[in-house]
Amino acid sequence: IRDEVLCLERHYQGQRLLVALNFSDQARELPAPRAAQALDAAPELVNGTWTNGRLRLPPYGIAIASCSTEEDQAWDV
Repeated sequence: IRDEVLCLERHYQGQRLLVALNFSDQARELPAPRAAQALDAAPELVNGTWTNGRLRLPPYGIAIASCSTEEDQAWDV
């Protein structure tokens, strides 16, 4: 947990799944892999945004993305 944001990463069959949960009542912005793409099939309550190597989470926000494991950029959180 960093700045009240819990970040999880799962690797499976050449893909990475990234999940971030903001437990704060303040918006948070974190570095993220540039290749991270929000999941199209994510539930409506998933409200974080992944843009140009940045993750933006609203208060108590949730974000889920996928990116290739071939993308070596670490998720420094």
